[in-house]
Formats: sequence, structure tokens, C-alpha cells
Amino acid sequence: MTGDLTLEAWVNVPAFSVSDNIVAKDGNNAYRWRVDNGTTSWLLVNDGPGFDNPVASYAFSAGTWNHLAVRAELGSVKKLYFYLNGVQVGAPLTTTKASIADTGGALLFGTYTGAGEFLTGAMDEIRITGGQRSSNWIWACWMNMASNSVFNGYGAVLEGAFPGIRNEAVTNITGSSASFN
Repeated sequence: MTGDLTLEAWVNVPAFSVSDNIVAKDGNNAYRWRVDNGTTSWLLVNDGPGFDNPVASYAFSAGTWNHLAVRAELGSVKKLYFYLNGVQVGAPLTTTKASIADTGGALLFGTYTGAGEFLTGAMDEIRITGGQRSSNWIWACWMNMASNSVFNGYGAVLEGAFPGIRNEAVTNITGSSASFN
């Protein structure tokens, strides 16, 4: 991925360290996402000649699961959007980078070099998406796990009958939804 991307992860750390790395592509040579002391998060974007790492300030609790996300809208826009538990944190941050270097290097989770600055906790549901996910998508990913009974609904159990299965067309397809008829 050399353009827009969305990174998401559920993170639970018992106590924050100075640098809890979430995911990195080729160390600092492509991109690197981390949180520092549970009060800031940043995404380092490297386009080859150099890097930029705007910092978003926010606090979240240690010892509990938090859904973190960052959306990079590169190209001519050059904006980074940070999310905590489905909600955008502050205003978008500006980056000086329009693209990400195509290094072919390793994709690392919980570290950025494989030799240090490890995440001191647990991660789950790590997602790396080429392109941008909408704020509604990020909220839905959080709500699906945070409060599944609010997000989903289930019908009554059928006794003595099986539900019918039909192949129907999908309509009203958009970038974030569709209707299954």
C-alpha cells in the first residue's frame, strides 16, 4: 500500500509504556502506528525521502479493551484522522506526505523493528485496509464488539421449521452499506 489506508486494532495494556507500537511496515521506512503513555497516538508516514509523524492527544484507560483506529487520507488532501472507541478524536491532523514508500519490508505487530519497543499488552482484530474506511465504518467496528446486543438484533427461534434460503439480488449498494432483499 502506497496511498490511503485505514488501521484498526483492539488494544488492552495493563499499564502504558513510553512507546506501545501497534503496527509497523518496514520499521520507520513505510509507516508506523503507536501510542505513547496512553495519552497520545501517532502515525509515522514515510514517502521515501523522509517521514512525518503528526501526534493526536487523547487518553484512554489501561487494563480495558479500547478500539483504536487511524485513517490516512493522503494524495493532495494529506490528512490523518484518529479514533478512540468509534469516535473521532479532535480535528484531522495535517501531514506533509502524499504517499507511503513501497519498501517490500516486513509487516510487524506490537513492535517496529522486531528488537525493541514492544507493546506491553494484548491486541485483537487488527485490520489494515488499503483505502479509507468511513467514520461510520469505524464506529460500526467498535459497536459490533463493544455492545453487540445494541448493534445486532436476532429473531425468534423457529421450532419445527427451517428458514427458507433464497438467492436474491443485493440493492442500494454504497461504499458503506447494502440491502439484502
